[in-house]
Amino acid sequence: MIGLLLGLVLQAARAEEPSAADPDPADPADPAPAAPALSPEEQLQRAVEIYLSGEAGEARNQLQTLLGQGPDLSPAIRQEALAWLGDILYSEEGEAAARNVFLVLLAENPAYTLDSFRHPPEVVRYMERLQASMQPDVQPPTRQDPAAGLPSRPWPALTLAPGGLYYFRQGRPAVGAALTTLQVGTLATSTVLYFELSTLPRELEIGQEADIQRARTLRALNWAVGISGWLCVAVPVVYETAKWNRELRIRSVQLQAGPGALQVAGTF
Repeated sequence: MIGLLLGLVLQAARAEEPSAADPDPADPADPAPAAPALSPEEQLQRAVEIYLSGEAGEARNQLQTLLGQGPDLSPAIRQEALAWLGDILYSEEGEAAARNVFLVLLAENPAYTLDSFRHPPEVVRYMERLQASMQPDVQPPTRQDPAAGLPSRPWPALTLAPGGLYYFRQGRPAVGAALTTLQVGTLATSTVLYFELSTLPRELEIGQEADIQRARTLRALNWAVGISGWLCVAVPVVYETAKWNRELRIRSVQLQAGPGALQVAGTF
């Protein structure tokens, strides 16, 4: 496909060249001795030198002849010849004439760049614009949720359950067992104390100092054990709720600060 397109470009360029005058048969001339064949590299260098000396038409003819060799040319020589032919066409005839040549060059090597020290700045800029127009559209990266992966869970209502059930479900059996022991212990102690108090008379008379003192002690112990039991229930709820609120604050900061905040999530 690239060879066919290049052939059409060269054919169109040659069609614009004025045809050389037919030799006069009446003017016999001795044939000139055959010049030694030049390598493709030498042909390219000669064409460039001719162009830089001001003979753009002759340089274009030599480049077209060189490119006419087709697949026999190495990719490097072929691409540089296309670059110089496009330069000549741009300088002589404008963008429209050079466009197809540069398109053939970019189709063969999309990353090709013109040497800004050897080609005119306007040709280099045109080539860059043409090259940019051939690049596929790049979609902007999708912004991901900066808080992705952070804990997002409902309020730990299971902490209200007795017996450390929440910690067993969280894979922390030691904490769950300790909490269960404390709750069961305080409940059992409170039950025993209540039973002991129930054995005392409802009304104590003056003179029963021993029973009065015993009742006061049992009531004080019962209150202390009862408060301890309630603390065994309330402390886990308060602690886990505070922990849950802290996780919510971290998530809120992540959403406001952006992806970079993920790097400091562990410092809270």
